[in-house]
Amino acid sequence: MMDMTVDFDVDRFLIRCPIWANDVVRAMPSCRWSKARRAWAAAPTRKNLEYMRRNLLQGKLAEFTSAAMEAMDRIEREQTNKTKMIARGVSFPPWYKFKTQPRKHQAQGLNKFYGSDNFALFMDRGTGKTKTIIDMSCAWRMEGKIDALLVVCKLSVRRTWKEEFEEHAPIEASVFLPDTTKGKALNRWLSESHDFRVMVVGTESLSQGQMSKIAERFLLAHPKAMMAIDESHMIATHRAARSVACVGLGRKAICRAVLSGTPISTGPMNLFMQFEFLDPDIIGIGDYYAFRNRYAVMGGYRDDKGRPLQIVGYQNIDELTATVAPYVFEVRKSDVLDLPPKV
Repeated sequence: MMDMTVDFDVDRFLIRCPIWANDVVRAMPSCRWSKARRAWAAAPTRKNLEYMRRNLLQGKLAEFTSAAMEAMDRIEREQTNKTKMIARGVSFPPWYKFKTQPRKHQAQGLNKFYGSDNFALFMDRGTGKTKTIIDMSCAWRMEGKIDALLVVCKLSVRRTWKEEFEEHAPIEASVFLPDTTKGKALNRWLSESHDFRVMVVGTESLSQGQMSKIAERFLLAHPKAMMAIDESHMIATHRAARSVACVGLGRKAICRAVLSGTPISTGPMNLFMQFEFLDPDIIGIGDYYAFRNRYAVMGGYRDDKGRPLQIVGYQNIDELTATVAPYVFEVRKSDVLDLPPKV
């Protein structure tokens, strides 16, 4: 056995080893040297747990403290429960009375995700992503699973969401489009009694602090809120203010959805922030750069330390696709036969 120990402290696994064993630790999907702790700090992500159990524990390369073993068992139980939730096959309730009948692919999406808390609708424009979310959220509101909905979308389509709710929602929904200059209107709306509050904010507005605070106030006022991001490829940039804001807001919602007409094939790197918003444990990497190192091939121009700066290809894509598949419903317009004529 190597002179290596694995401990757990608050929110990180701490790995201490001789210098000749550093390469074993560096091979973990998400691990950083912590100068303050004088140890390798590994995030408690699914990929890290798989690596430690397979290579360090079963391979008998390290000694695990009782705190580390307890943390591994607890985290793995939580992740298993999440997987069971998405796989248990709770179909869309037959008692729900549609205001407008769903098309076949929309019904399939509703059936796939009714028992889930996090999901992605990667559906081409014109295939009815908005109606699918409206029916899902209305059914959940009627069941008492959620008490409100926050929609993040392009500023130019906020009013469209209001119109779509009027067309498709079978229950009374009060759809509010906040304006940072009209605080009294927001206060009045929040103080009024509504069966189902829906707030629609612009993705671009979240780059500024005021709208983020309004959205946060809405979520804090509704402990069982759902949050959905339309055109979610707009939060693909991991350091953009609106991307960071959406991930932070999502932590205050009990269930989350992303909607995009952009499929997985347009670029794996675009997936990280969308799934970080849904649930970091789905991909289970921990941070963008660890994600990039696992699924991208770097090359091209280099920085002053000789590190490559450009993505020149991809790797492990079959693994990534299989990882996110249970949480994705993908529809191409060319595969849908019952779409109405384009107006």
